[in-house]
Amino acid sequence: VTELGVAGLLIPEQHGGLGLSYDAMLVLLEECAASLYSGPVLSSTVLVPSAVLASGDAAAAARYLPAIADGSTVASLAIEDAPGRAVTALSEGDGGVLNGCQTGVADAASADMLVVVARLPGRS
Repeated sequence: VTELGVAGLLIPEQHGGLGLSYDAMLVLLEECAASLYSGPVLSSTVLVPSAVLASGDAAAAARYLPAIADGSTVASLAIEDAPGRAVTALSEGDGGVLNGCQTGVADAASADMLVVVARLPGRS
């Protein structure tokens, strides 16, 4: 996918991507499936960029999406995979602490970066 220059298909142009639609991504996914491509296409080119953009965190988008778009970073998304197995996040100093466990994170072994969906205490 990196060699084809499509890692940033869904990422807006302002973050180094192509800014195309999910319809264009569907064509890419169909071709990857037809060729039995086993790389991290879904996680790194669809799930993570979509999650980062949906978060509304402009600083995170500016920091992380350009490297995903140019293919220098492979990313994976860890989401709640079973009821009651949510990861929680606590602010601590200038950063935070994640507490919990996620299993079955697609493409985690090949990822340079994990985006973890976590709950804040007191929120559902």
